[in-house]
Amino acid sequence: MMCTLTGVSDLDELSHAHWKALANKCGGLENVIAVLQGEQEITLREIIKLLIDRNGRGIPDKSVVKSNVCDANRAYYFDRLPDDYDFAAMLSLWQERFKQNPGMDAKEFRERIAGIRGMIAANRQIRNLDTPNAAPWFPLILPQIPLQKPEGDEAVEAKQMDYGTLLEDTLLPAVEASYIAAYPQRQFINYRKGELSGQVTIVEERHAKLYQDLANGPIIGILFPTALHGFSPFAQREMITLMPEHCSLEGPMDMGVAETLYTRQLSRDNNTPVKDCSAVQWRDPEYSLYFNADDDELGFDYGDDLGLAYGGSAGGVFFRG
Repeated sequence: MMCTLTGVSDLDELSHAHWKALANKCGGLENVIAVLQGEQEITLREIIKLLIDRNGRGIPDKSVVKSNVCDANRAYYFDRLPDDYDFAAMLSLWQERFKQNPGMDAKEFRERIAGIRGMIAANRQIRNLDTPNAAPWFPLILPQIPLQKPEGDEAVEAKQMDYGTLLEDTLLPAVEASYIAAYPQRQFINYRKGELSGQVTIVEERHAKLYQDLANGPIIGILFPTALHGFSPFAQREMITLMPEHCSLEGPMDMGVAETLYTRQLSRDNNTPVKDCSAVQWRDPEYSLYFNADDDELGFDYGDDLGLAYGGSAGGVFFRG
């Protein structure tokens, strides 16, 4: 039987029932006496189930994650941000691409990100997301998606922009501008151009909540783009249900912002992983969306066979502040 002891700070605060429960966990009175007399000793073992391994990758719980997972192919990787990364320049680029005011300077942004990292470090189940051995992570500001009313019809309730329309009109043009600026000899291709508006549906509830909350203003967080490296899209959707509530599955919205801000790290060449955007479906349940870079281009397209796992593909986790 589990009991909650939050707030207990002194042994004298434990009740007789607590001490009796502890004795029972030690195997009863005989064992307790043996320990007190120095004839036996107690060994403690951590039983909290880790969700992230020492490389920053999810540990699939087979009781929940029933879809295909394979080993991550480490030949496909993202570059890490340098310790002295210029976040002032990043915020300036964010403002230029998304035509919004971030509402903070680089110092405050670093402080906010440090606070989020502290939240992650305090959670033993996922703290391996952010260790020296873990895969690269990327701090983000997701732009506000304000409520809008159709022009000329004030009686209609204001709604957020359709997800596919946001991709078509705002996010993918921003991705293209940053990619071409970084790699002038390459091209960005939206293979689904003209086929996104009204055809993208959020299928992961935390990503849906994230999208909804962006009506109130920008949201800061950290994207861990290889947290689910080698997980099939269906397995990614299963794994995210085990993660803390602050975590959501990567979709083309948060990855689109990341591509805009960190294109050199995320789309360097053919040896960067395919970036699954499994929080959404495109048209039908058997299709989702992804970004994929090679040595000549960055493409945005749909994927099928969502139950198949590939070592060169990765799903991401966004941890919101």
